[in-house]
Amino acid sequence: MTDFNRLPQSEFFGLLEETLCAGGEALFTPSGDSMWPMLTSDRDTVILRAPNGSLQKYDLPLYQRKNGQYVLHRVVGKDAQGYIMRGDHQCAKEYGIRDEQIVGIVVAFVRNGKRYEVNDWRYRLYCRLWTWGGTVWLRRCRGTLKRLMGGKQNAKS
Repeated sequence: MTDFNRLPQSEFFGLLEETLCAGGEALFTPSGDSMWPMLTSDRDTVILRAPNGSLQKYDLPLYQRKNGQYVLHRVVGKDAQGYIMRGDHQCAKEYGIRDEQIVGIVVAFVRNGKRYEVNDWRYRLYCRLWTWGGTVWLRRCRGTLKRLMGGKQNAKS
């Protein structure tokens, strides 16, 4: 397995794609908070493999947006335009992600030295519960925070 955490970003994605296309696994530490609470930036590590066929709901692919940005978000659905993606810590969905944009798919992640497989029943349960309930929770928290910070005014005021 190749550890990509030590490469400059300019070389990172090209070598990652090359490794996955050759049938290897790639290990890297994602940054950003879009996949919290499952993945914490600069702490947790993901293990990727090349996708084997079409993605399924709850899969966690690394894909390249049309603007060139690489993103690790969860499949929450599919429509005629392609996959529908969303980060676990986001409310907005991204539409129209195609198979040719998929670089790899997470098969496991490592937290505090312990490896968690995506086919583990606890992980699958998390995906289902968080995909449904996490978005509701985030919307409520964001609305409450906006009201507390003087943004949205309460409708009864």
